[in-house]
Amino acid sequence: MRLMSGFLVLSIWNLGYLVGTMTMQLVPFIFACFVFTELRKLKRDDDKDKSSKIKIVEWMIFVFSQVVVLPKGSFRREILENSGFSAERNPILFGFLYEYQILFVTLGSIVIFMTFIIGLKKETVRYQMICFFFSSIISFYASFTSFSL
Repeated sequence: MRLMSGFLVLSIWNLGYLVGTMTMQLVPFIFACFVFTELRKLKRDDDKDKSSKIKIVEWMIFVFSQVVVLPKGSFRREILENSGFSAERNPILFGFLYEYQILFVTLGSIVIFMTFIIGLKKETVRYQMICFFFSSIISFYASFTSFSL
């Protein structure tokens, strides 16, 4: 499985060169998904994962970290303005990425943390805490390293 995912990552990376620049903006996201998925599988207990909702919380953290790094990666303000997107023509996009990002980050953090707290099971609290913090670390690592490519 890991060999196949490695070949898939290499083929996706080379696909961007053949298809064009729009696909090249999706390649770091796809690469980060593969990195997050592989790192998340380390030292997992399937029995404890089935009894809790930690997988949902982990993917929420990953998507949240991707949204946080969007303005720092391929959606930098200079790149968008030079490609024809302006704040006057696209106020929702610019509001989401730049003006109200602190609000979205705060609300997203609260929603993720509350979902994690509500989903805690008494018998697996320690395991869920370890998974939560480990997935936070690897999701931000995967996000920031993939968008700095």
